[in-house]
Amino acid sequence: MVDERFDGGKVMLGLLYTAPAVGAILVSATSGWITRAARPGRLLLVAAFTGGLAIVGFGLSGSAAVAFAMLAVGGAAGTVYEILEYALVQHNTPDRLRGRMVSVLTSQGTTGDVVGDVEVALVAKWFSPAGAAVVNGVVCAAAALVVAVTVPGLRKATLPARKRRSPGTTCRPPTPSSR
Repeated sequence: MVDERFDGGKVMLGLLYTAPAVGAILVSATSGWITRAARPGRLLLVAAFTGGLAIVGFGLSGSAAVAFAMLAVGGAAGTVYEILEYALVQHNTPDRLRGRMVSVLTSQGTTGDVVGDVEVALVAKWFSPAGAAVVNGVVCAAAALVVAVTVPGLRKATLPARKRRSPGTTCRPPTPSSR
């Protein structure tokens, strides 16, 4: 896409590779609100849907600025998704299985991008790089909708409310006299 659509070179390629990280960093820097969402399962599904739409937008973009913005939105949505995915799995998995579940999530995160890259390359042979992005974004958004409809438990999933400290209190280790 850099060569065909944006007439860019190495700098343009580097900028587009950086865009998802920009979105991820912005969300990470403000992430406190994510696990306080009233319906984190629903927010996870919205994040997956939004990420798919952002990839469609990237594939359809006619300018480098729009492509960068769409990739940044995709990175932000992916970060919201991952934060909630880990939080919901940690909260809903029995203690004895938690290590196994985290290892499954970690292996999925490690291998998913590589498998996705192979799939995108194959789809790009039939369409174009932009067409492959659109197809993959549509599949992602559609999958989020299918899960939203068929897995009501995820839509209704919650996380425990965090206890709030009183204003002016700090976290201090117990003193010998308070034990």
